[in-house]
Amino acid sequence: LDRLNDGGKFSPSIPMVCATRQLTHDGGKCDRNILWMDGMHVCPETMTARYGASIACLLGCVYNGESEKNDDSIRECEKECNDQFMSVMPADEAWISSHTTMASFSG
Repeated sequence: LDRLNDGGKFSPSIPMVCATRQLTHDGGKCDRNILWMDGMHVCPETMTARYGASIACLLGCVYNGESEKNDDSIRECEKECNDQFMSVMPADEAWISSHTTMASFSG
């Protein structure tokens, strides 16, 4: 992997943290993207809501509804949650504008 030459113990991967491949002359700096701070930790301003929504969605796959669930239906639901919330694609407007809420209730 191409890594930034930033002098740190764990140099981040250029494709993961840089918005462009244009680096400073010494290869130590770039224009950072909005997803990863250092190649290991996501930027909370841009990703925290997606993580929360994905966890709520995944919990809903198992606990929402009263019907018995089988492994295939749970896996399909998990895939839909991951495709919707854990990609870098924009969230589907229908999830936002319909005021859809996801919650899990025991009982």
